[in-house]
Amino acid sequence: MINNKEEFLKFLKSILKSFIILYFFLGILPGAIKIYGEKYLIRKYSAGNSIFVCNEFRERLNFFYYFYLIIKKFLNY
Repeated sequence: MINNKEEFLKFLKSILKSFIILYFFLGILPGAIKIYGEKYLIRKYSAGNSIFVCNEFRERLNFFYYFYLIIKKFLNY
């Protein structure tokens, strides 16, 4: 009985670690990329197509940002 309990606790710890890794790589990093990437694209493509490029870039990163918000909501509760 004790061995099963210890294995279950190890399993819970591994799940928690995986959620923390997902929270970092799918939440914090895309948020930072979103902030700095948009500034870079605005500076780099200051010609006529800049709005289209920034909107396309923003749509790709918004998926990760909303996924991060969902994970954050579940981790807070």
